[in-house]
Formats: sequence, structure tokens, C-alpha cells
Amino acid sequence: MTYLIIHFLEKPEDFNFENPIEASIKEKAGAEDLILTADNFSDSYLIQQYVKEIKGSNELRVICHFASPDVELGAGLSLLNSMIRKENVRLEVNLEHPKMRPFMLKLNGKILPM
Repeated sequence: MTYLIIHFLEKPEDFNFENPIEASIKEKAGAEDLILTADNFSDSYLIQQYVKEIKGSNELRVICHFASPDVELGAGLSLLNSMIRKENVRLEVNLEHPKMRPFMLKLNGKILPM
């Protein structure tokens, strides 16, 4: 399985390198699982590499963590668009965000406390 964690931050310096969401996934993930972490400020090279991984993934769990419901999707939008037609995608978000509505509907997303 591929895990993709997208942090939607107010500003780049808000990134927490010791994130509890990622730590929790690392505890549960197997050796064959791939864990990808990005944010809405990630550069285009990283996004392109992750899109390739997403397209090649058989099973994808996407965790979107929003700092607030007003934060911009930024680079995270490219990642979300790359999976919109994929099968076996599980989308989880920590709060309702107006720009996530199409993704939540298409991917049967769930709002979960994080």
C-alpha cells in the first residue's frame, strides 16, 4: 500500500518534521508499504515524482491534514487531481474544506479526527 500524507499549511515554516500522523502510520505500515509526505508548498519536482508513485500504486490511502478550512490547496491540488480516476483510493481529511468537496464526493472521502 502507498500512504500519501498531504499537509495543508498556512506557511511553509509550519511544517512539523515530527508529525504524529506520520509516526502513527509508520508504526502500522509494513516493510513493503511506501509512505510519501508532501505539503501545499512542495516543489514541482517532488510533486511529479509522487504523481508517478500514485499512478503506479495498486492501493492508496491519502491523509489530508488541514491547518484551517481557509488554507489554499497549492501543490496538493496536483496530487489530488492525479488520483481522481484511480480505483482503491481511501481519502481521509481532518476537517471540511470547501475546495475538497469534489474529491470527497468522487473518492468517497471521510472526515476523521487527527
